[in-house]
Amino acid sequence: MPIKEIQHYAKLRAEGDPTLRERMEMLTAHREALNEQIRQLQEHMTKLDDKIDFYRQEIDRTSKNN
Repeated sequence: MPIKEIQHYAKLRAEGDPTLRERMEMLTAHREALNEQIRQLQEHMTKLDDKIDFYRQEIDRTSKNN
């Protein structure tokens, strides 16, 4: 969550119960953004693992031929 949003959240929290819904919505939006980042990172990790596996196989294959 960007600093500006954290500051806004802190201001709302200081205002008390009337801002509960808005704070919950902010946190829910932040959670959705984090889930998307995690999804992207997991996808990158899978692609990286695939590339590492490819290189291991190629190294094994070429070392057996030499």
